[in-house]
Formats: sequence, structure tokens, C-alpha cells
Amino acid sequence: MLSDTLQRRLESIPVLSKQGKIINGLSRIMTAPKLWLQAYEDIAPNRGATTRGVTSDTLDGFSLERLTKIIDQVSNGTYRFSPVRRVLIPKANGKTRPLGIPTASDKLVQSVVKIILERIYEPVFSPKSYGFRRGCSCHDALLDIKHHWTGVKWLIDIDVVSFFDNIDHRVLLALLSRKIEDKRFLRLINNMLKAGYMEDWKFSLRKLWFLWETSLLKTLAFKLRLSVNQVAHRLKTRNGLVVRFCIHGKERAVAVFSLKHLNQLPNLGNKVDKLAVPWFTSGRSDVMDRLLARQCEYCGATGVPCEIHHSRKLADMKDTPLWKQVAAARRRKRIVLCLTCHKSLHAGTLKPRNGNGNWQTWRAG
Repeated sequence: MLSDTLQRRLESIPVLSKQGKIINGLSRIMTAPKLWLQAYEDIAPNRGATTRGVTSDTLDGFSLERLTKIIDQVSNGTYRFSPVRRVLIPKANGKTRPLGIPTASDKLVQSVVKIILERIYEPVFSPKSYGFRRGCSCHDALLDIKHHWTGVKWLIDIDVVSFFDNIDHRVLLALLSRKIEDKRFLRLINNMLKAGYMEDWKFSLRKLWFLWETSLLKTLAFKLRLSVNQVAHRLKTRNGLVVRFCIHGKERAVAVFSLKHLNQLPNLGNKVDKLAVPWFTSGRSDVMDRLLARQCEYCGATGVPCEIHHSRKLADMKDTPLWKQVAAARRRKRIVLCLTCHKSLHAGTLKPRNGNGNWQTWRAG
């Protein structure tokens, strides 16, 4: 699926990473359309492919033109991430866990970044690390424990409360910069982290807290003629940031409070302050070949811009033969349509290709 030149560059990344060398040129790699098609194939089969974030943007209607626009925006630095839509998912113990749902375009950009980061860090990860890694699962960890932890009688399960909600983004970016020397690529990740989230259609104040703290550090750094990192190191304590000062010869310390310490947050109203808008294989799925062919699979028009239609649920195919329903489930019910047919399909005005009155009976894969 990837060109020979790009494939060689990607294959060299794990080797360089193992040697402890700094990786650069990632922004240029991100301009390869075939890499984005691979990223689309990674996320398209997921159930959330047609789930909306804070906008109506989904993977339904994916096209080469839409892809080119996103690549151009990422390349020239004008791409802006939208806040993720946060929903609460019930847990077995009666509590809930937050789930962030990005827009489809953001999912696609994140998938490309993930593919590249996997090439850098997978070779240097511990073989005993099984969390959130391609090809690894809890079952693998349990098999490892079964075969090697034969003398263990007790296991302690430790759960860090709101771990991902409290990751220091500055520390995370500093760790990435140890192996990645590409400011544009790191800036893209930084913008991704600062996008924030919306819950019950209210924008999170996490971004405001970040700006608040950063402004404080920069102000103190300017007055003390120090770097921001030096000021942060001086203020950092076990209980958070603390500002020390002297009054009448006595030193006093004042904790820098966070927004979570406020009893009541201000009402921001209905308006949202929103910014403007792996492992690689040489194979390619047939849906990509069908999209690149630029031929509508319904009306048969050729050489025209096409989009991929995602059927939201198998109930839409209840009148089709079983083998077609199975095939559609395996391929996530995708069909390549020209713009006219796709628009007519969503409007409910698509005329049947034959006399049975149902377009799905022709092809739903």
C-alpha cells in the first residue's frame, strides 16, 4: 500500500530508534496520501466510525478530495483539532468512566500520528509491557504470569484514579522530544493535547487552567530572569505549585490553586470558545482500490469524485440475503458512491437500480 521510498523510510525508523538515534523528517512522511489511506483502514472498521463528535463530521462520505484537504492543512500548519465530546460510560461497579469521542477528521490525524509513533517506540518498549499495544492483550499478560510467576501467591491490583486526566502534557512532550527532532510533528501533538473536551455541550476548563498556570510561570520567569522550567522546578512541591515570598523578613508560602478547588465555576453560557476549524503491510483493502478507481458502484459513473458510504447498522440490510449481510458486517458495510448518488441516498431519494425497490439488495459491502 505504501510506495517503496516511503516504505524504506518507515522501515528505517525502528532501526534508528533501537540505536538510540534521534528521529526527524516525520512531517514529510505525513504528507504521503497512502499513509493516510492506511490510517483510514485502521479506524474505518470500528463501530465508532459513524459516531459523531462535537460536529456532524463522521467517516461517512470519506473521499480522496476530503483526504487531500486534511493533508494540506496538516502540512501547512493550519489544521485545528476540535474538542472531543465526552460521554460517561457505566462500569461494572456502578461507577462511570469518561470516554472521549473525537471528530472523524481528528480520528484520522490521530491514527496517522499513532502509526508513526508505533514505529518509533514499539522496538524499545519492554517485552513485559502489554497495555495499549498492537497485538498485545490482557490474556498475553496473564499467560506470562502463569508461566513465569510460579512463586507468586498474592497479586495487588492498583488503579491510579483519573490517571489520564492528570498527565502533565509538558512532561509528555519533553519525553517525546528526547527521540523526536521534528518541531512541526511535536507541535501537532501539542495542539492535539490542548484541544480540550465538551461534556453536556459545555467546554472543559482544563485548557483555561493550562493557560492560567503557563501565564503565571512565564510572568515569574520574566521578573526573576529565569527560564520557565527553572521557575516550575522552584515552585514544584509534593502538593503542587507553591509561591514563596517574604513579608517583614518572614517567608510565606501560598499554594497555587487549580480550577478544581473552586466550589462553583462561572457560567460560560451557550457559546463555546472553539478554535477555527504500527505496523505496515504492502497490501491494500479492496475498498481502497474501489475508491481509487473513481467509479460509482451504484450508477456506474466513471472518472468522477466518489465517497465511501458507511451504513450505520445492519438493520438497514434486513431484506438482503444472509451472505451479503455477513460480508457487509466483515467489511463494515461500506460502498463507494458518486457525490450525486451519496447525496440522494441520505435524502432518501435514491432510485432503485432494478425493480426490487431497495438499493442495498444490489451491494452493501
